[in-house]
Amino acid sequence: MNKPRFTLLLAALLTAAAASAHDLAFDNDPQAARLSIGVKTVNTASGVRVDRVFRDGLGREAHLRGWNVSGAAKHVETGFKPFRTTADAADTFDTMGEATGSNVVRLLFAWEGVNPAAGQINTAYLQQMVAQMREAIRNRMYVLVDFHQDLYSRHFFNTGSWHTGNGAPRYVIRNGNLDKEYCGIICASWAQHQQTDAPMRQSMNDFWTNATVNGTAVQDAYLWQLGQTLAYLKSQLTAAEFNYVIGLDPWNEPFDGGMNGLSAKDWENQYLWAFHQRVRTVMDNNGWSDKPSFAELLVYWNSKVPIVAPATGGFNLSPVPGTRYVFNAHFYDQERLGTSTAVVNNGTYFKNLQEVRDVSRYWGSAPFLSEFGFPLDGTGGRDPNRVMNAVHQAMEAGDAAQATKSRYLDPYTPLISGTQWHWDTYWNRHAEYKNFSNTLQTATDAWNGENFSAIGMVNGALGYNLKPEVVQRAYPRRVQGDIISFTDSNRASDKGGNVMAWASLRPQGSGREYLRNHRFALLVWQGRRSEAPTELYLPGLLDPAGLTVVTEKQIRVLSQTDSGLTQLANEAVLLADNARRNPNASGRRLLVWDDADSDETADSWHYALVFRRNNGDSWTSVQLQQLQADLNRAVVQQKLSPVWLTGTMTNSGYPADNPL
Repeated sequence: MNKPRFTLLLAALLTAAAASAHDLAFDNDPQAARLSIGVKTVNTASGVRVDRVFRDGLGREAHLRGWNVSGAAKHVETGFKPFRTTADAADTFDTMGEATGSNVVRLLFAWEGVNPAAGQINTAYLQQMVAQMREAIRNRMYVLVDFHQDLYSRHFFNTGSWHTGNGAPRYVIRNGNLDKEYCGIICASWAQHQQTDAPMRQSMNDFWTNATVNGTAVQDAYLWQLGQTLAYLKSQLTAAEFNYVIGLDPWNEPFDGGMNGLSAKDWENQYLWAFHQRVRTVMDNNGWSDKPSFAELLVYWNSKVPIVAPATGGFNLSPVPGTRYVFNAHFYDQERLGTSTAVVNNGTYFKNLQEVRDVSRYWGSAPFLSEFGFPLDGTGGRDPNRVMNAVHQAMEAGDAAQATKSRYLDPYTPLISGTQWHWDTYWNRHAEYKNFSNTLQTATDAWNGENFSAIGMVNGALGYNLKPEVVQRAYPRRVQGDIISFTDSNRASDKGGNVMAWASLRPQGSGREYLRNHRFALLVWQGRRSEAPTELYLPGLLDPAGLTVVTEKQIRVLSQTDSGLTQLANEAVLLADNARRNPNASGRRLLVWDDADSDETADSWHYALVFRRNNGDSWTSVQLQQLQADLNRAVVQQKLSPVWLTGTMTNSGYPADNPL
């Protein structure tokens, strides 16, 4: 037999054998739910990039997309829980899953809820929190346990104050005249409290220095109750449920309370990082040694408003944290929360989110954006739809080399997982009394005048406070290899009805443009680390009838009924989303198998493009094959991004956008 022909035949048989092994057993494999921090290495035009990522036990890169649940945990009315009842938690997570397909929530715990008095643990509170966690896990949502404080405590605010706080219980707040807010003249803002409110700063300094207050060493007391909580959660959850706990966020938005004569760098190492190391020990001693700590830097580490809050930088820690930690960042557009009225356009936040990627590389750990959001009442330059669309864009894609100002996205951009602030089941129907007074707050978030919830429930039905396309987004949950890039061109509208058409496809070297007026999602990945498939979540707004999927090996026009495995090599199949109360009302899972073909290496690039046909579209098989050939050349062979940024860019210097 001719040897080359035999080799090709053997390769074809191996590929067919691999294809015939397609099944859905991975869905119920406990290893698929177990996440850890892994490493990926990508060769780019600017050099070798080494990044840390979430990876499941089957070898796939995992991406997490979800919500903070929620600001209601700051309220006395809920008993410092995200939900008043477990039934409310069940309804919320069912609804959230059906509407957005979210696979992670940051679940707020309160120190005061766990430990209201010295030496006391409120086990009833913990029991209810476990029950609420289980409802998220039932929906296959990962849980980040977040010990939340905001302005440290509610116990030193005046009855008539404009503001309040949450977190620390009364017994660790100093007695006497220091237990009421005082900013010199007036405490006018959240940031002013942190910067100038004397009793708040004193109390925060007491925490960092582990001062003795009312006979109690403050930080020791916090760590004791934290250990009790972690041990309790581990004991109450099954091993399968505990797989869905991705880690601990031990302290929300740290602020200093006084540098004690140190530089920001020395303070972070001697006080903030010393605290995080103590937390790590508590986690290890209570059965959480395989869970990362989602550690935050000083809240103003990348501040853009230096007069109010000078930035402290993200590269101060020595030695670097490593993979037992996650770099846990927050991002709010401080300039537009302040005085800026510049309209948010294409690429507004590329630089901001690149800073998060840069610090995570310095740390040697994965990035996570555990809070990002914007007030709902903004218009024009402060339109929350434009802000949130641009933040999601920058979490997914980037233009790191902005000196060149190319309209092509970077070929390689690490995705940033995250949880948006927030999903408040009780939005606009709270019952919270303000600062121990008779002033009843019911409107919006009912906390410090905030109004951030992306949704509101009206007569038991879900209503969006943002445009539905901003909330219902496509995203990759699992990828068979290493994620290179992802783009969701969702064509959402702003408050004025203007479509944010921010991307098309222009495969480089083709001279052709595709999908300028279509909603599409494009995922690119490298290599093959698992037999389990890539999984893309597609929201319900992407009507499954008429969806077209193009990969380097397949072209398929899908429909709502495409739910059976064909066992074709490199197949793509559309399935109902898992564990949903009403699968027909929710999004879909696009599963794409990359089989071990003979022409692939560990560095081969793959892609999956899915787009919705517009009314009147008449895509022929020849046109689809041309699109596939152009993408194969640009992405697979040349390893270039085909995504072209359209419309108005925020920063100047980009070339003109001339449709082809």
